[in-house]
Amino acid sequence: MLTDAYGTEIDPAEVMAVMARRLDELADFSEQRAAETGRRDLLAHAAMYRRDAHAAAKGLFK
Repeated sequence: MLTDAYGTEIDPAEVMAVMARRLDELADFSEQRAAETGRRDLLAHAAMYRRDAHAAAKGLFK
């Protein structure tokens, strides 16, 4: 994991939890912008962010 490269005491599980929350926030924002602007392509972005958030929450990224 990237945290190993820096030799820090950062807990990888904490990194994954924060990443999952941030990705969910980004998905919410993308969905909001899609609704406001009519840009339906942003919905695909939001779906991708939610999939990645789910994977991060489950610790599936290495």
